[in-house]
Amino acid sequence: MSGVPEDEDPTKVTGGGRVLTISEVALLLEGLKTATEQRDPDAALDPVMRKTKDYVDRFRTAKSAAVVQQMRDMLIRYDLSDHDMGSLANLLPDDPDEARALIPSLELNPKLDDDTLQSLLLDLKSFVRIE
Repeated sequence: MSGVPEDEDPTKVTGGGRVLTISEVALLLEGLKTATEQRDPDAALDPVMRKTKDYVDRFRTAKSAAVVQQMRDMLIRYDLSDHDMGSLANLLPDDPDEARALIPSLELNPKLDDDTLQSLLLDLKSFVRIE
C-alpha cells in the first residue's frame, strides 16, 4: 500500500505467521479448551480466552474443520494475500464494490476484476450456507 510505512501496513504479516479467519481461531480455541479439560477436568479457560472464544463463536462463518479448510483452499486458488483472504472470509462483503471499500488492498491485485471478485464472493457465501 503506497504511503503507508511498512511496519504499519496491514497486508504484511509479521513474525512468520499467517492471517487467520475467525472460524480458524474458533477451531484453535476449541482445541485448546478440549486439551485443557482433558488435562484437568476442573480447569477452565482464563477470562480473556473465554471472552475471545465467545466472540469468535458468535461471529464465525463456518463451524466444522472440513468446511473451514475447504474455504481456505478455495481462497488460495484465487492467489490472494493472507491479509485479503482473512479479510474476505471474516467480513463477507456482498459485492465487489463493498469488498474493495472494506479491503483497499484488493485494488492491487490485477487478477481480481469485478467478475472474478463476484465469483469469489459467491463461492465464499456458499460455504456459509453449507452449515
